[in-house]
Amino acid sequence: MTKFGTIIAIILCIAGSLYYNYLSQLKASNLEKKKLELSIKMNTPGTVVYAVRDVAAGKRLSTSDVVEREIPQSRIPSAALTKSSNGIGRLLGYGISKGQIVSGYDFDPPLPGLTVSVVMSSRFLEEGTTIKRSDLAKEDTIVQPEGTIKPAGAIRSFDTVVGKKLKNSIENGKILTTYDF
Repeated sequence: MTKFGTIIAIILCIAGSLYYNYLSQLKASNLEKKKLELSIKMNTPGTVVYAVRDVAAGKRLSTSDVVEREIPQSRIPSAALTKSSNGIGRLLGYGISKGQIVSGYDFDPPLPGLTVSVVMSSRFLEEGTTIKRSDLAKEDTIVQPEGTIKPAGAIRSFDTVVGKKLKNSIENGKILTTYDF
């Protein structure tokens, strides 16, 4: 290789090294900027609904049962109620305790848009079969905008049906409903 070629090769290596260093610093700078933005966002206060007293399952949530408070976004659970009006008057499927953040899953049915598990058959089941846990599987479904879970009467817990007899045959993969028992 000639002297000129060697000089050009060295210059290209130096230029490549400088360019790589520039890109690395730019990437690191962007990463730090994103970390700062996320930190600010996660520490920005957000509103959640807290229970101010114990309320039993089967009761309707009232304005005297809850209070809205602000906490950092990073501490807000994904299904937490952010407005008390979203839960007032709704039936509780689970009891809530004083000081607890109220969740969309605490209601029966859960709030629209949440994902819930329903029970389905893991094999073909003949009429009169007594259900065993091994006959069942879970499937996720979305609570409908009107607050229903499809199909109507869908079973949400294995414990609800284990030991019960089927009124009719069930195809493999069918969601079980209260009408099947």
